[in-house]
Amino acid sequence: MDLVNPELTIFVKYDIWPNFLNEVKKRKLRAILISAAFRKNQSYFKFYGRNLRNALFAFEHIFTQNESSKTLLESIQYNSVSVSGDTRFDRVTSQLELDNNLDFIETFKDYKLCVVAGSTWPEGEKLLTNYINSRPLDYVKFIIAPHNIKAPHK
Repeated sequence: MDLVNPELTIFVKYDIWPNFLNEVKKRKLRAILISAAFRKNQSYFKFYGRNLRNALFAFEHIFTQNESSKTLLESIQYNSVSVSGDTRFDRVTSQLELDNNLDFIETFKDYKLCVVAGSTWPEGEKLLTNYINSRPLDYVKFIIAPHNIKAPHK
């Protein structure tokens, strides 16, 4: 911590490190927890979980995924908490609400089955192109989206 000297430390979900948090608290540094999800059976909420529970109080604020996690934190008198949802889930859900149609893809597909290979690497692309070229099918279109889109990707 002396080397990095963080202004703010952000922990995500279940990544709670009590020793680190105790040091954060001791040094009066800032830390928050985002996308947190708690369950009743976790040590934080048991009689023997005092040390873990105390570590939670190093957080300036905890943003939970759901109301039940907020309620559990409030049951141990941790009140600097907000329900913000699961950031990953919310992102995927919001994408579904957008118009994701791409006219040039629709033109390319031409009402045919389209197979998309995403985040591909050269080794897999060789196999895939060999397969595509060995079995030309009029009713299938392929899109290969490499993991690395920079020029040296061969």
